[in-house]
Amino acid sequence: MNDQGQRTPSRYDAAARQEAEAPGASAVGDPILPPVRPPAGSFIVQLFLIPLLIVGCIVGVWLAFSWLAHQGSRPAELVRDLDRMDHYGWQRALNLANMLRDAENSTLRRDGKLAQQLADVLIREIDRGGVTEDHIGLRIYLCRALGEFERTEGLDALLTAAETEQDPVELAVRRAALQALAVLCERVPPERLLTHERLMPVLERASRDRSDVVEQEVARAHIRQSAAFVLGFLSDPRAIDLLIAQRA
Repeated sequence: MNDQGQRTPSRYDAAARQEAEAPGASAVGDPILPPVRPPAGSFIVQLFLIPLLIVGCIVGVWLAFSWLAHQGSRPAELVRDLDRMDHYGWQRALNLANMLRDAENSTLRRDGKLAQQLADVLIREIDRGGVTEDHIGLRIYLCRALGEFERTEGLDALLTAAETEQDPVELAVRRAALQALAVLCERVPPERLLTHERLMPVLERASRDRSDVVEQEVARAHIRQSAAFVLGFLSDPRAIDLLIAQRA
């Protein structure tokens, strides 16, 4: 304080006045904001280019699978290429099964020649006895395709697939064959199927299928369940007796 009662400015007052008078300082004493700079090139790359590359990879993979799924668009071409023994045989068989399942392709389901050709391919595959993933997948989808027909040319091949087991991995083929038989029962009158002398013996053996191998218990149970499902479609006293025996 001076002699006139006024406070003498201190060095703190001078610092505050200097800060207030500095360019960019606000009236309320807000801190000075950093200058705005344009984004760096690396930031642009991270923000736009990398996501664009990821999306491009996803689209490329989708297009590749789409091309694979539609290669060979006509049934005759697909059947012709089934014996090529490459990694895409199962995909061709799957395409055929999907085509036959399509409601717009009812004429294909009544094509006895096509059914016989697929049945012949399935028998040849069973005789080859391949147990790789490609071989098993091919036989599975051939079974599914044969089950979609409204004819019985593929019945014998399905029955052969339903009881052929040279390796435990063929349990998946057996189950697929039984499931195809169930679909066939919906498309073909059961009385026509019952005229086949092998039908009931194969279903009987499948309905009683068991093994002492613990690791196969679930797969064997699926075989029995699939056989029971087929028997349920057949209006036949023998089928009813097998269902009762399986339940006991």
